[in-house]
Amino acid sequence: MLSTVNQTINLSAGSVIDDKVVLLMSANIRTGESRAISKVYKDMEAYKANKSQVDEDFAEFEQKVFDASGQA
Repeated sequence: MLSTVNQTINLSAGSVIDDKVVLLMSANIRTGESRAISKVYKDMEAYKANKSQVDEDFAEFEQKVFDASGQA
C-alpha cells in the first residue's frame, strides 16, 4: 500500500554585483512542512558595500519562495 507521497521543490539564486556573486540563496519547500530558506555570504566586503541591493534581492527571492509554496 502506498502511503504518503511528498513533493519537494528546490529553488536557488544568486545576488550578483559587478559580475560577482555576493550572496547565494536556496530554499526547499516540502509538502506539509515548513519552508527552509538559507543564504551564504560569498563576499562580505561586497555585501557591506551593496547591502541595500543584496537585501532587496533576498527579499525578492523570499517572495518567490512564498509564491511557489502557495503562501504569498
